[in-house]
Amino acid sequence: AGPLGDTVRCSVVDVFDVKGGALVCSPSGAQGERWPLLVFGHGDGQLASAYEDMMTNIASYGFVVAAYRSCVWAFTGSPSECDMGRTTFLEALRIIDFFSRFPGVYPQAAPVDMASQVTVAGHSGGGRVALTIAAVRDSPTFAAGTPWADMLDADGGALRRAAARVGAVAGLHADDMSLPESDIDLEGFQTAITKTPVFLDTSADDIGVPAGATWWNFLQVHSGSKIYLNTPALQGGHMEPVETGAEGPWVAIFAQAFALGNQTAKHLLYGDCSTCLRHALPRAYPGRRNDGSGVASLVLCDDAEGAWPPEFAQLCSGKATT
Repeated sequence: AGPLGDTVRCSVVDVFDVKGGALVCSPSGAQGERWPLLVFGHGDGQLASAYEDMMTNIASYGFVVAAYRSCVWAFTGSPSECDMGRTTFLEALRIIDFFSRFPGVYPQAAPVDMASQVTVAGHSGGGRVALTIAAVRDSPTFAAGTPWADMLDADGGALRRAAARVGAVAGLHADDMSLPESDIDLEGFQTAITKTPVFLDTSADDIGVPAGATWWNFLQVHSGSKIYLNTPALQGGHMEPVETGAEGPWVAIFAQAFALGNQTAKHLLYGDCSTCLRHALPRAYPGRRNDGSGVASLVLCDDAEGAWPPEFAQLCSGKATT
């Protein structure tokens, strides 16, 4: 847990137009103290409460973490909920919009600082949500001509303004965005993300999504800052974020670095210290399932910091296809 671990409390709050409201975990600091917002998306078929341990961990680094409790049964073949997951990303944007309009509505349960940029993170289907929102944020033509664009444009473009507040996204074992059922604009997605910093991780024992899916997602990201991580078999395979949540602190650090501009956090991501990402979190041996291009288990890309390992610099361009 982070420095505020002993102070984090979780509760459910009502959010306009989000069925079931949101599960919110936040530090309980001094009266009047506020924290930046991080919206978390659950996987399809999972309750938001399944991620409470990870949410608590992230919150302990100084965030109000809010997870929509809707869109649980939202995968292909299920009874239709949230258009089989296609509209789930709107739930995350509704939470951002709600707290943008009413930042002081829950001063104890959700003391949000909406002057700071927002982070969106999620697991599996929630990772799809995070990547979709990055695409909406960076490309005004993404999903143009679709019903989802009409939803974004409703109410004077309120949800587009919510997307514009996002400063970073993280997809944990995210859905395969190359599949039409996962991506509301498959062709547009491949060029849409050009600015938003993106953190993507998976594991060598994740068989819940097609092999190489996270790597394909990574190569479609064209922003200057992005990270790809393939960990060894930790516990749980595709469900590792629920079982162990080992990447939770790094989601928080990524949010600190890019949504909040914290240079110490950025050094932990890209530096070579003993507590920096390249040394602190185990990664799969080369050649394991889900390694990028068959060899890359960790790729760090940043316009200012450069690429690591340097021999993978070309992979940061997004032009590689294997």
